[in-house]
Amino acid sequence: MELPLNKQRIRDYLRTLHSDADLKAWFDPLHFSLAESGVLEVRFPHALFSRWFDKEQRKRFERELSPVLGAASRIVFTKPEMARNGAAKPRKSAPDASGPDAALEMLGENAQYSFDAFIYNKKNEFPVTMAREFAASVADASYVPFIICGKGSCGKTHLLRAIAGTMAARLPAGAVYCATVEEAEALHRENPVAFKRKMMRHKAIFLDNGQNLALYPELQQELVFIAEKFKEKKKPLVIALDDSTDQSALNPRLRSRLESGLSVTVKKPDLDVRLRYAKAQCAVHRVHLKKELLLSIAQRFHALPTIQGIILKASAFLQNTAKALTEADMEKLLAGTDALTGKRPTPQAIINQVAENFALSPEDITGNDRRAEAVRARQIAMYLCRELLGTPYSSLGAYFNGKNHATIIYAHKKIEKLVKSDKDTNKFVAKIRKKFLTASS
Repeated sequence: MELPLNKQRIRDYLRTLHSDADLKAWFDPLHFSLAESGVLEVRFPHALFSRWFDKEQRKRFERELSPVLGAASRIVFTKPEMARNGAAKPRKSAPDASGPDAALEMLGENAQYSFDAFIYNKKNEFPVTMAREFAASVADASYVPFIICGKGSCGKTHLLRAIAGTMAARLPAGAVYCATVEEAEALHRENPVAFKRKMMRHKAIFLDNGQNLALYPELQQELVFIAEKFKEKKKPLVIALDDSTDQSALNPRLRSRLESGLSVTVKKPDLDVRLRYAKAQCAVHRVHLKKELLLSIAQRFHALPTIQGIILKASAFLQNTAKALTEADMEKLLAGTDALTGKRPTPQAIINQVAENFALSPEDITGNDRRAEAVRARQIAMYLCRELLGTPYSSLGAYFNGKNHATIIYAHKKIEKLVKSDKDTNKFVAKIRKKFLTASS
């Protein structure tokens, strides 16, 4: 194969091995240059990225490019922390650690936030790795500010406070300031001069709810000055904000400072993470729930704070009643939560939608109609109720004229197989599923 002479041709080749989304995450930030000797130089956007790349991607990258470069060529990786003469820049030594008590004192009730307690999978491996690396740079934060983006309830606050706790454990007590934008604004409004002095005395600053900065123009102006000084002194400044934030509404100078920093995006927890989180919360609060109930909770609720609240409700119920938690009891707790969120589809809504698409009445599906189309529609409705709501088999029968759980299980397995083998069934189920998932997002 002809030697690729530029980044685009390398990317075109790797596109045959990776998805475009993967390449955007780890390949597109790289910079390339090809010497006449055939040496391909790869440069990284920043030191934290290079450390992650060395650990997670480098060997695979070299292996995949070897057929393209040939035996006579080689790859050289140039890291940002290396000086022009090839000598490593000396790292500043970290201040003496003052022990974990400093972190506990600084974070107070939020001391439970830690990297070990943050539950994630492959989807969020990159932002978590970057956060850990940044937390280790307490004495030499080369990339300021560090921005943690993501949608609501994705774990931004947890990561921000995990970094803060890690740094606070290595710094003197009171050296780390960790607060929400609203709390910082209240402090600034009370005494702007004292606020600036206080902020500049800190070794690291952490601000949550950064999406609300647009509401406080005077605080924005203050942060421009703070960001500039922290960047000069390589002091950590971390801001967590919603990824839908309209940054055009911010002070242009502050927006420029934010854009010049290192930004990572935390993706919302998927079913795997939500289920593991629910199990972890049960362990913390000593609540025993059946696997089916845990799965139901993880499928029905996408926000981790909501799941935590449900487990707390279950814990309170067990403490007050001193009896085992039945499925009926749990359904009451979940129904109360559903009423608060107002986003979860109901079994009846799913039945109505399936009936409409089959040109049947809801009663045809929930009753004992033995026509082939009614039987198939009934089985699909049972399958979707289980998949979208996670409702236990034993509870679903109540919505289908008292059908027993064996009938529900049979219907679920039958449609599950047809979704994989029959195009029409797959298309129909996907259409209904998309309708409800879109409505609940």
